[in-house]
Amino acid sequence: MEKLNLQEPKTMDDLYDTMKKIKAEGIIPFTAAASNPGGFMGQFQVFASTYDVGATTIVKDGKLEFAWLQPEYKQFLITMKKWHDEGLIGRGVCD
Repeated sequence: MEKLNLQEPKTMDDLYDTMKKIKAEGIIPFTAAASNPGGFMGQFQVFASTYDVGATTIVKDGKLEFAWLQPEYKQFLITMKKWHDEGLIGRGVCD
């Protein structure tokens, strides 16, 4: 980021804009590989946390709920898919 003179992103929108600038330089901003949903969450938990589903279970309306069944988790997955489709997330040397 320093080499490209980019500022540290503060929000998810800032991060998206930063990743697009990195991608424009021919670099995949993030790479990850996971063989199951738990592995995926380990790689992207910090992003899921911005949707309040960064753990396997969450407390919602006073009840313990499975995070993967929440509408917020769907929004998180939509964002991750968008980033992947735009080439902002790759599988490293496998891509």
